[in-house]
Amino acid sequence: MTAAAVTQHPVNEIVDRLLALESEPRLHAPEVSSDEVSAYARDKTFVAVKLVKSYLAELDPLATSISGLTQVQTAIQGLFNELTAFISNGNNGHLHNAGSQVDSVLYPLMWVFAARSFSDSVKPAELAIASLSENAAATFQQLVAQREALKVELTALTDQIAVQTARLETMTTTISTQKAEAAAVTAVVQQAYAKEAADRSLAFNTNETAMTDKFIELRDGWVEKASSALTVLEKSKNDAEKLVGVVGNIGVTGNYQQIANKEDEAAGNWRLITLGFFAGGIALAVATFVEFWKEPVTTSNVWAIGIRLLYAIALAAPAWYTAKESARHRTNSDRARQRELELASLGPFIELLPKEKKEEIREQMTKLYFGKEVEAHENSPIVTGKDIASVANAAIAALSKGK
Repeated sequence: MTAAAVTQHPVNEIVDRLLALESEPRLHAPEVSSDEVSAYARDKTFVAVKLVKSYLAELDPLATSISGLTQVQTAIQGLFNELTAFISNGNNGHLHNAGSQVDSVLYPLMWVFAARSFSDSVKPAELAIASLSENAAATFQQLVAQREALKVELTALTDQIAVQTARLETMTTTISTQKAEAAAVTAVVQQAYAKEAADRSLAFNTNETAMTDKFIELRDGWVEKASSALTVLEKSKNDAEKLVGVVGNIGVTGNYQQIANKEDEAAGNWRLITLGFFAGGIALAVATFVEFWKEPVTTSNVWAIGIRLLYAIALAAPAWYTAKESARHRTNSDRARQRELELASLGPFIELLPKEKKEEIREQMTKLYFGKEVEAHENSPIVTGKDIASVANAAIAALSKGK
């Protein structure tokens, strides 16, 4: 490490770059200079950096801390970043941050410049005064430039107002002339309109009278036609009511007829099944009698006869159930055919009766056929033990008599 590490330290470069920003117009704008806090932070930053620059020129390389200079470089880099950000977006907060960093970061590092020559030392007050003078001059120049620009704009606006005033006077004269012409034209139009209105009123009244006469004539004709049409519609309505009644009776009676046919068919099937079970039981009983007819009844064969007879009874037992089902279906068939006959003959029967009597009969029939509960089917045993014992005793007695 040599003396050049002090005299050529990068802190010199960042100091020069920051001081070069002092000539930026935005830093001396009236809105900055008129803000006491922002102007103070701006001036304090540049005075502090100028003081550092003067100290750098007086350093003794042998009595200066290089690491201290690096810390000063970092502090001034932060100030440079804040000023650059302000020039970019105009936010005064960056100037405030720079002033705060001078107090909290840069000034505490001034111990780095303690060992320097004081022969040509620049006083901070002189630097502050010089900086204030330069900032005031720059701000004044901006104000003068803005004043001149405002003068130019004011002159242009004055010229435009004069031109607009002349145009307004011309338009006023033109409007007055056109107003007089419009009044004359309006008088002519009103006169023509009055004549046209009278002619239209006369024509309208004539047409209204003619249309009224035509309307009365058409109305009388349509009334006559409507009366005839209503008479025809009334007749058609009566015919339709009769037709609907017939179709309804056919639909209802046809349904009962289908139910009667189905129940009749089911009753026949159950009857055939009943005959089959009875035939099987009787055949088994006859076979038992034939086999043991000539044999004496003993304790050895009485149980065989009884068991076979029980088989015959068991085979014929379902016949009671099938016979019951056949009778139930037969009853349903008879009931459906009876209702079919009653409903089919209801219309012709009451056709010649008065309307009130018809409604009364229909109401009574409705209560008769609708809202009735369905008869419950009782599930009773087909053959009880008492029945089986009676049949067995009768069979044994019959065998005993035969022997």
